[in-house]
Amino acid sequence: MRHLRLAFLVLPLMLFAFGLSWQQPAHAAIDLFNQIAPKTQTELVVVETPNCAYCRSFRQNLLPAYAASSRAKDTPIRFLNYKEVAKSGISLLQPISIVPTVLVIDDGREIGRIPGLTGQDLFFKSIQHILRGPQTPDPAPY
Repeated sequence: MRHLRLAFLVLPLMLFAFGLSWQQPAHAAIDLFNQIAPKTQTELVVVETPNCAYCRSFRQNLLPAYAASSRAKDTPIRFLNYKEVAKSGISLLQPISIVPTVLVIDDGREIGRIPGLTGQDLFFKSIQHILRGPQTPDPAPY
């Protein structure tokens, strides 16, 4: 019984002493950790096939506009052959049935897609809508 009482006295003192000796890393170390720590990587993956006229049109008309946009810095774009999708490791919501298909990928998982070739306005609005995520509707004013 005496040892038990002693343990209850010593344990809190040890924890208190350990807490005093624990120091947070310097700000530079925290910043370095935040830069190295993996962040969620959101990207656009355009699934295409060789000799596809619509895929060529996407590259000629939409790609330059996207590359010049501010979103391209945060959400890079890359191209993937339709036959390579299964090997890519991307988790799809459903099979791809049309090319080009723009997949919005977050950490290797599809979160949305734009099937087929669209105009520039619809393309940018669709990307913005997908990346914004599900929106909660505003309450009705009563």
